[in-house]
Amino acid sequence: MAALLSALPGHDVGEDVSSVGRVFNPPANPAQLYLEQTEFPKYLLAKSLFDCREFQRCASVFLPRQSIRNTWTSRQGTVYDRISRKALFLTLYALLIAGEKQKTEQKAQVLGTADNGATVNQQLPDIRHILQASLDQTHEVTIENDSNLYEANLLFSKVLALDPRYLDFFDHYSNVLYNLGSHDRLAFVAQLASSVDSHRPETCLVIGNYYSLSSRPEAAITSFRRALVLDRSCSAAWTLLGHEYLKAQNTHAAIESYRHAISHARHDYRALFGLGQAYDALEQPDLSLHYYLRASTIRPSDTDLLQAVATGLAAMSRLEEAIKVLKRALACSASEDGVAAKQTRAELLFRLGGLYNEAQNREEATACLEMCLDKALEGEATCRPAGTSERLDMAMIPKAQLLLAQWAVEDGDSVSAQRLFQPVVLVDNIPVLSYQRAMLLATEHLSPYPPFGVLGLNTDGVESLLHLRKPEL
Repeated sequence: MAALLSALPGHDVGEDVSSVGRVFNPPANPAQLYLEQTEFPKYLLAKSLFDCREFQRCASVFLPRQSIRNTWTSRQGTVYDRISRKALFLTLYALLIAGEKQKTEQKAQVLGTADNGATVNQQLPDIRHILQASLDQTHEVTIENDSNLYEANLLFSKVLALDPRYLDFFDHYSNVLYNLGSHDRLAFVAQLASSVDSHRPETCLVIGNYYSLSSRPEAAITSFRRALVLDRSCSAAWTLLGHEYLKAQNTHAAIESYRHAISHARHDYRALFGLGQAYDALEQPDLSLHYYLRASTIRPSDTDLLQAVATGLAAMSRLEEAIKVLKRALACSASEDGVAAKQTRAELLFRLGGLYNEAQNREEATACLEMCLDKALEGEATCRPAGTSERLDMAMIPKAQLLLAQWAVEDGDSVSAQRLFQPVVLVDNIPVLSYQRAMLLATEHLSPYPPFGVLGLNTDGVESLLHLRKPEL
């Protein structure tokens, strides 16, 4: 055995691995193929030891016992990066069986007082340690992709440059490009996927996302259905198909698609969120809130999901619970940075002020709207010198100023009302009354401002106000 181990080639075999051995059923990933070709002699030895039921020795071919705790980490350049997935599976399986064999040997031949069921597989902690390293590495990429679309786009671009024919991640990449609105880049990825393999579900999903971004819902639905013909259990295809049906206002087909997605992936929060939106469209707040809550349990820090939950609670007049949920969403968004995060915080404060107003808590509502103005104006000032194309949506600023000015008029604070009215120019492209006209209407005990709901001002009320004819002062 020592002679056999000495005859095995090392890891540094160079670029030419054609003479090392022939790999059966080669993987599509070139990196994995290279590793399998490099370790082919060792793999044959390990497989022979496994067939001879020498499980511990089989595992030690790729992973010596003393290196389990020291070398199996998620750092680059360690043993983890030098072993193929096939060899990893064989090693872990051999360790598992070796542990089961040891557990059986530790038990008494006949049940006695010492047999209390406490005998465990001693190899399980080592196996867990090895797998945790792999999971940690994957989790880091997942967190980065999920928290920042721009960072995810950069990471996917690097992977694409390394291996343009690796289609396994193309559907995720297309989702990122879709959310970023990168039409040209998504068109390039769709064309590349079609040239590599047009009969892959991932290719159909990329093409469907391109058609959806191009406002061609019929073509997008056709592409997603083609992906389901190729793989009926593709939950991502069911979810995207539901999104397209929901855009086309075919809510019943959307609900059916989302249910299929959940049947194949119970923790698909996008399908659960889509079901909530579909039942919202059908005006069934109980069911929509149920699915929003289920989605939020899977992603408790997602501000969009928390806003949807708060909207559902407010629609059912559960204002106190809705306020708590929005506060939680505001706390979750505090750690985020960027233009979109600042926009989200300003919107959350605006909606929180609306909920406090509905709950007859004018003091808290005023504080929230003032913070909303501060956050929105601060974010706009931050974006201007950077020279970036990203800009905050300023529609909430005149709405918040308008409501604060109304409250100032009602409280008799003419100085604050005038200060707030002067910057207000447009509310949803509708001119706002001057301070003098507002004071006149307030003096005559008219209510020129519409009620303030969870989603903002009712602009129809502002339009009707503009048609009032009052004598000039």
